[in-house]
Parts: sequence; structure tokens; C-alpha cells
Amino acid sequence: MIQARHFHGLLDYLAGRFFDEDGVLCMGEDFGIHLSLAAKEYFSIAIVSENLPEGKAVLGVLVDDSVHVPGRNGCTLFLYVDRENFAEPVLREILAAILLSHEICHFAYYYGLFLRLGDNTSSVLHGTFTHAVCGTLNGALTREKDSSSHTVLEDHGVVELLENFRRYPNSHFTRGTEEYTDYHRLIDDFNSHLHVKDMISTYLVAKKGRDKPEDD
Repeated sequence: MIQARHFHGLLDYLAGRFFDEDGVLCMGEDFGIHLSLAAKEYFSIAIVSENLPEGKAVLGVLVDDSVHVPGRNGCTLFLYVDRENFAEPVLREILAAILLSHEICHFAYYYGLFLRLGDNTSSVLHGTFTHAVCGTLNGALTREKDSSSHTVLEDHGVVELLENFRRYPNSHFTRGTEEYTDYHRLIDDFNSHLHVKDMISTYLVAKKGRDKPEDD
């Protein structure tokens, strides 16, 4: 059964490196102590800086690694992030936390599917996993690492994420194919773990102080 604490180590790792200019690659033990050993071998997550169109803050793409690394059965979730949307020093930490909470809910779906299919790195499971993802997410799994040929899994703008970060239905993360996980509970836990509410309160207090007119 998927539990929010399974992803706390992953959230901490990504949040601590989100703004690294050279990008972020999470794999193996970087996922923390709660994911299965097979999943740590099967999955990786990369955060890559990219200029995105139309005010988008993030674009997510799932890549089949077996095409590019002979003998590897696994997938990488690429999160292309436009850092221009994270310019304001205090607000950018809030946006990064909300974005990561949302994207790790997507990853939680893949992890749950991987467990249900057998929790191993065999070629049989890999074939079944990629087929299931391609079928349920309408070709979301791409075999290319060239960003110009990526099939978009999902993308979001900053305003959309801020306005709707608790309003996405379970079907947004699963395309209606999984009924076992409460993604609202997951995202609430992730935001709590990353102290989003406290960061927002601090930001609003500071902003109020800056905006307060000076006495004559």
C-alpha cells in the first residue's frame, strides 16, 4: 500500500537540490529508505533546466531507459523546469515545494503500478509496465531524450499550480486507472513535510511589512 512517508526521503533530496544549476539526478539510495530495492534500481528522476513556452513552469516526461542503455530495464521521470518562474527569492521556495509535491504524486502512481506488477527489474515486468503506461496515458512514455521529440506527459504553469494544487482529482494522476491511493492525502502530507504552510505565512508577513506605508 502506498503511504506518503515512502516519498519523504525523495522529497527532501529533490527539494535540497532543486535550484542546482547543473540539474538534479535522483537514483538508487537518493530515493531514501522506504522505497523497495527493486524500485530504486528501476526508477530515476531528473530535474533539468529548460526554457518552456507559454508561461509553463514544469513539463513532465517519462522515458524508457532501455532504448538508450542496453540491458537496462527502467524508466526516468524527467521534470523540465523553467527557472524564470522562480525568480523571487522567498516565493521561489514555496513554488518549488508545491511543484515537487504535485510531481511526486505522479511518481507515486508509477511506483504503485510497479509494485502491483511484481516489484522486480525483469524484462517481463518492464515490458508490462511500459505497455500499461503507454496504454493508459495515451503514449506518455517516450523513447526519445531529445526534448524536441518528447511526448508531453503533463505540464503546468505557476498560477495554475498555486490556484489548484489541492483541487486536482485522483484521475489527474492516474488517468482513471487506479483506485487504491488518495492523492489528496498524499499532496497534503507532502506540503506539510516541506513546510509549505509555514513558508507561505512567513512570505505573507514579510510582504505585508514591505507593503506597509511609512509613517510621515
